[in-house]
Amino acid sequence: MGRKAKLSDQMLDATEEQGKGIPLNMTPMIDIIFQLLLFFMCGTKMKTVESKIDAYLPTQHGKAVQQEKPPPPQPEINISLRKDRGSDTPLMYVDESKVKDIEQLRSVLTKLAKVSKDIPVVIDPSPEVAFKWVILTLDACAQAGFKDTSFAEPPAKVLEGIK
Repeated sequence: MGRKAKLSDQMLDATEEQGKGIPLNMTPMIDIIFQLLLFFMCGTKMKTVESKIDAYLPTQHGKAVQQEKPPPPQPEINISLRKDRGSDTPLMYVDESKVKDIEQLRSVLTKLAKVSKDIPVVIDPSPEVAFKWVILTLDACAQAGFKDTSFAEPPAKVLEGIK
């Protein structure tokens, strides 16, 4: 028995020495805990608490409320840019009135801005117009001080080409 006792003591000493040097990696255990937490949070059905809204409604007939008239439609400034076959400069229209160049467009927009800068401006360029003219028109609207400038929806055939 003495020999067996010596062997078991040696084995215990060896395992104690090995156990001191082994680091315990906690990362997988933390990952599993978070996954379990997430699983139970997602799997739990929360019951919504239904509540009663206390409202005291009149029992007698009240006065009839007069319907307010809807506000009149707000005017907008429409700027159209169309391709001119003979030159690089597009044909420009402000509310169906032809404008000869960008300087005249700026002066017209400045005069309209003196009336109200809150009037929405809609720029409607045709697809053939060079992009620089669209930017120059947008700059003219900004220089005149208009706050609400947008672009018209392109024609359906242009949108089909994008798909």
